[in-house]
Amino acid sequence: MQLSSLFRRRAGWDDKDPNKRLKAVEKCRDKATLKKLALTDSSPAVRTAAVEKINDDATLWEILQNEQNTAVCQAAVRNVISQRTLSQVARFRALDIETRLEALSRITDEEVLEQLALGDSSKSVRMACIKKVRSREILQQVITEDRSGQVANLATEILNGTTGRYSR
Repeated sequence: MQLSSLFRRRAGWDDKDPNKRLKAVEKCRDKATLKKLALTDSSPAVRTAAVEKINDDATLWEILQNEQNTAVCQAAVRNVISQRTLSQVARFRALDIETRLEALSRITDEEVLEQLALGDSSKSVRMACIKKVRSREILQQVITEDRSGQVANLATEILNGTTGRYSR
């Protein structure tokens, strides 16, 4: 047996029991090991625990592009730091809507919000964006161009001040 495989076994990352792997993740500080576990472990709980310890946007974006589990994706979004990466997540249509909305809740870039409010295919994403958009012109554009009555109605309510955002 090689020394490296002996160390990994003692650390618990290769254990068949996900609870033991979870405990090993709690103690782990090695970025490469955390990334590997976040991308490849069979247990969503282990992947989530590994993701929660990762703070590198490039690694988190890689995880988000490959992950199917919503809980793991949302853990990754919570650790994303940059507006650029949050924007990528919000625009990534392959992700579930909850993860995209989680990213949107943290986006402050008005231009990104405006683009998504006007052009995203998801009604939920467009509605979340117009709730944050500050531009009256964009809200007016949503009213005249959006194909969903609900989205246009919300933009109208915001402009008319019935939501409390704008007062006359």
